[in-house]
Amino acid sequence: MLFTIFGATGDLTAKKLVPALYALYMDEQLPKRFAVVCIGRRAYNDGVFLEEVREKLSGVYDKWEDFKTHISYYQMDFSNPEAYGDFEAFVRAQPQNESGDKIYYLATAPRFFPIIAKALIEHRLLTRGDMREKIVFEKPFGEDLESAVSYNRLLLESIEESQVYRIDHYLGKEMLQNIMMIRFTNKIFESIWNHENIEHVKIVAYESETVKQRGGYYDSAGALKDMMQNHLFQTLALVAMDPPYGLSDELIKNQKVKVLEHLRVESPIIFGQYDGYLDEKGIPPTSKTETFVAMKAFVDRPRWLGTPFYLVTGKKMDEKRAEIVITFKDSNCLFEKGQPDKNKLTIEIFPREGIILQFNGKAPGLVSYAMPMKMDYCHMCNVMGNSPEAYEKLILDVIHDDASLFTRWDEIENAWRVIDRISKGKQNEPLHIYKNQSEIEAVVRDYWGDKII
Repeated sequence: MLFTIFGATGDLTAKKLVPALYALYMDEQLPKRFAVVCIGRRAYNDGVFLEEVREKLSGVYDKWEDFKTHISYYQMDFSNPEAYGDFEAFVRAQPQNESGDKIYYLATAPRFFPIIAKALIEHRLLTRGDMREKIVFEKPFGEDLESAVSYNRLLLESIEESQVYRIDHYLGKEMLQNIMMIRFTNKIFESIWNHENIEHVKIVAYESETVKQRGGYYDSAGALKDMMQNHLFQTLALVAMDPPYGLSDELIKNQKVKVLEHLRVESPIIFGQYDGYLDEKGIPPTSKTETFVAMKAFVDRPRWLGTPFYLVTGKKMDEKRAEIVITFKDSNCLFEKGQPDKNKLTIEIFPREGIILQFNGKAPGLVSYAMPMKMDYCHMCNVMGNSPEAYEKLILDVIHDDASLFTRWDEIENAWRVIDRISKGKQNEPLHIYKNQSEIEAVVRDYWGDKII
């Protein structure tokens, strides 16, 4: 296997891709003969590059010295189409080129996608129908609907959809994969998974860090394109889709597409920008780019008529947290001492992976009144060994030609349609400057009340 990473000097390679490849190596999940080619524009040699990567790695890497012999650095301006002639010769000269997979991983800004893909196709490093040759795109796929359509047309004129992997690492997380299992293997949930029983659904993805060194990319994307268009919309599609009546890749994605086709976002949409964003490296002093978004959406299908989905994401929060909270409607019974708390099902994605079911029962004592109780399942506490990191699962799926956790083109197309509509009206919404999580959450409460945040 020849695994090539474009944009390898970025943080993604050292923080996610190399650790994932190392873990697969330790688990003997990689082919016996494999090479990792890391492409960047900086003037590094193998030793300098590997030393810099190792400094960024956290944890124990007992067999790093053995593993790093499989990694090489290739200096190249991948934005220059003329540079690919030499790169083609380099690839053809690799022993792994003769047999096994050739995987091209684009860990770059979306604007480089068409340049790299077109060059790989023109130099026949990606050829139609050769399932050993695959290309992987980091999110977001495109900057808007028009660019995404253009990128996709370029690809499918020359290679098969089955050779294209559009990655969303959220879909590799254990509890995202678990959503379908929770729903479709438990009658107690699936039978009440509808507008008649559910009051609202909240999907939250908070990040404690700032944009750091990603200012140049982030300012052209913002939270709307960086998080909402992919991570949160994909999570919503898994929660809201109808049963696929089979767990094949195509059946699941067909149902997810129906959700995205009928997704409607209601105004107002809350946009925020953390205080200090304009001082970050690469950010224009007059930037209006949002680092926080909260929206109220509806899925206009029979299952969800009138049920609001609240999607909330932001940077520079007090905590890094991702979860899905499903709040059920009040009981039909009348109680002398007030209405009991609503039932809630919380699917925790990060930092803890788990499921919490809140229900009501009788409080201890002589007086008969209801009190909230919880059933709490910690997924990480019950698995043997370490739960695999999202990128481990996704890279392994690429190797094994399994696209079930990757986004199909029509999913991306419909998500961009919604985002484009929001972007066009964004200038009509105020941009709230916030110093911390509490300040921006107070704005959300002013719009939708305490029950949401």
